[in-house]
Amino acid sequence: MSFFHRHRGLTPYLLLAPGVLWLAVFFVVPLGFLAYQSLQSGNIDFGYAFTWSWGNYWHAVRDYRAQFVRSLEYAGIATLLALVISYPVAYWIAFRGGRWKNLLLLFIVAPFFVTYLIRTLAWETILSDNGFVVHTLQSLHLLGSDGRLLATSTAVVTGITYNFLPFMALPRRFRVRACGRNGTADGDGNMSSVAVAAPRGRSALASTLGFVRHHLLTVYSLLFFAYLLLPIAVVVVFSFNHPTGKFNYTWQGFTWDNWRYWDGVPGIRSALVLSLEIALVASLVATMLGTAIALALVRYGFRGRATTNILIFLPLSSPEIVLGASLLTLFLNLNVVFGFWTILIAHIMFCISFSVVTVKARLVGFDRHLEEAAMDLGANEWATFQKVTLPLIAPAILAALLLCFAISIDDFVVTYFNSGSRVTFPLFVWGAARIGAPPQVNVIGTAIFVIAVTLMLANIVLQRVRTAKGAV
Repeated sequence: MSFFHRHRGLTPYLLLAPGVLWLAVFFVVPLGFLAYQSLQSGNIDFGYAFTWSWGNYWHAVRDYRAQFVRSLEYAGIATLLALVISYPVAYWIAFRGGRWKNLLLLFIVAPFFVTYLIRTLAWETILSDNGFVVHTLQSLHLLGSDGRLLATSTAVVTGITYNFLPFMALPRRFRVRACGRNGTADGDGNMSSVAVAAPRGRSALASTLGFVRHHLLTVYSLLFFAYLLLPIAVVVVFSFNHPTGKFNYTWQGFTWDNWRYWDGVPGIRSALVLSLEIALVASLVATMLGTAIALALVRYGFRGRATTNILIFLPLSSPEIVLGASLLTLFLNLNVVFGFWTILIAHIMFCISFSVVTVKARLVGFDRHLEEAAMDLGANEWATFQKVTLPLIAPAILAALLLCFAISIDDFVVTYFNSGSRVTFPLFVWGAARIGAPPQVNVIGTAIFVIAVTLMLANIVLQRVRTAKGAV
């Protein structure tokens, strides 16, 4: 530690180096390869050559204009809906969540713990032609007798909006909390109260309106959580279904056999094991790299800090298809054999940013006086980090680990481009869904969800216990 003490200026760069190098090699460089190939001209028979062919972009827009316009329309509508729907909930959690706010935030991130494709299958069940939603709309004459919701723009926007809600609600919640009255929220500010006599003769109508005004936001938020958890409930319920055919979309009867023979479908066990191995290694490596980057960004001022923040943000804002295609281009140019290692490299790359954001949020609100007190009592920097800093940020590190694990085991698009012949669990679900997904898919999705939520609940309990001990 004497080296770090003598060369304090190097500390942030040493913390940044591993994670930033990983992002530079497996995010920035692949994007460069992708941009380089996009400016080539030629054909499959005679090959391609770099010729600064900017016209390729014009041809792409011209040939795929309808698809671009449709994608932008769906994305714009879904983004606007997600913002409008999630903002009141973020406000409600920030100012009325109280001691339950961490549990409510867990409900918001709960969809991350069920594979994206399984949630999509659940929406197919919900919006199916024989489902409850279609029958209800038809009975209310809001949908024709031969009308349907599946394979329509409404279904697409509904699904995209659902997937956007957690990403929209979490940043809004923290932003609202930071901009609360007197700069406080969640009841953590100094408040004074004044007794005001209620006017006599208040009418029943006024009392009713006051009650509705006070509880309307609560009712709205509960409906929001019901909407968020509905597909997960469908996944859990249909894990006990006994379908008579290949498709698990209609309730046929209750059975335990799906759970007893969860690996009865050929290929499902090996796909799950591969996904668990990759998710475990990727989440551990990404959390370590992300924690180091977060410490450097929050604790130190250094040249290139703004650039590093941009580098962390870019993978979060880049479409998954761009991440997958760019890595594919890099691996093809380097003649890399696709398989376990290419999937792992890709997963670590896109998980680092999520880890940085999660740990950084905890470090920003960290009380540095605790570290200063430890050093005043004779502890060196390493002992202070070990005994004070690390235990206090441990819940955030655990949260980052679980989030990275959930995102890794859920990924389909990037894995699809870089998996080669290896089949992860999402790829297995994709292949099975085309001919009829078995209920064992729901069983595994339910098991992963229950385990992940249990660990998150344990993390919340641990934080509350630490808070209670600190208050004594």
